[in-house]
Amino acid sequence: MIRFARNAQTMTDPSGIEYLAVKADSYHVRLASGVRRVTMQDGTEWAVGYSRARGFACPIAWRP
Repeated sequence: MIRFARNAQTMTDPSGIEYLAVKADSYHVRLASGVRRVTMQDGTEWAVGYSRARGFACPIAWRP
């Protein structure tokens, strides 16, 4: 289980996976793998994937 910093902004998709919210132009997004689109229950669209910028797979999400 990955623990995010207390002040980190996170989002949870409908299946229950928690993602770290990052800016779309961040280094993590450029390194992201397994990218897919997720539509939240409120209708907003997010892109989600996994960043290996720190040596392990961290689930990340950003607004496309």
